[in-house]
Amino acid sequence: MEIPLFPLHVVLTPGAPLPLHVFEPRYRALVADCLAAGEPFGVVCLSVGREVGAGRVAFATVGTLAEIREVTRFPDGRSDIMTIGTARFRLTGVDGTRKPYLVGTGELLPEVLGDPERVGPLAERVRRRFVRYLELLQPDGHEEEGEDAAEAQAEEGPDEIAATPDRSPDSSPREGMDEIADRLAPPGDAITLGHVVSGLVQAELPRRQELLEATSTEERLARLDELLAREISLLARRLAPYAPDPRLVPLRRN
Repeated sequence: MEIPLFPLHVVLTPGAPLPLHVFEPRYRALVADCLAAGEPFGVVCLSVGREVGAGRVAFATVGTLAEIREVTRFPDGRSDIMTIGTARFRLTGVDGTRKPYLVGTGELLPEVLGDPERVGPLAERVRRRFVRYLELLQPDGHEEEGEDAAEAQAEEGPDEIAATPDRSPDSSPREGMDEIADRLAPPGDAITLGHVVSGLVQAELPRRQELLEATSTEERLARLDELLAREISLLARRLAPYAPDPRLVPLRRN
């Protein structure tokens, strides 16, 4: 299959939204072609080069298709678009001569579950840790009791599934985080859970790319389990989690 390519300093995951401001002529052409054909484009993470202007670029061979959901056009030809990641692909070739933008050839990657007996417990632990991670990111998420609970979760072994402690009726923050997690990834859907958490947890781009390229949901969840345990431990000790370089944010304008 042919895939119009949009290299960015971002790793898009299936199910994750990606807003873009499009102003470069080549990417205006890409968006116009995709809208006319009713087809997505491919987002690949840059490893060398910039998102804007000329120059040499290099990018990952595994990316995610981005479906255009909303478009706001401006009189001067610029546009704001809202996209959402749909499916992963692997590039087998790139052509830079036929269009103003790069066109890749590749194939969609299947979503392999892995060992169901391991995936189930992993998914439960990742979901629980993700909820705790969201709690600790809140301004009041560093209470003393929360620190103890977070540290206990971070120390769970890979094959241990601790029972969720009983919560009193006034523990609305936890319940609110549970509801958010359920909306993002319905319980029982380990594949969606793995992709959505990969797209939301704060992590360096190379680590996020590794999560995208995982060969199975089981592998992805195992990596997320370790990553969330690390982040929970840092947050419980009131240490800042990884944050993207703010200088890269303006580059997401193409």
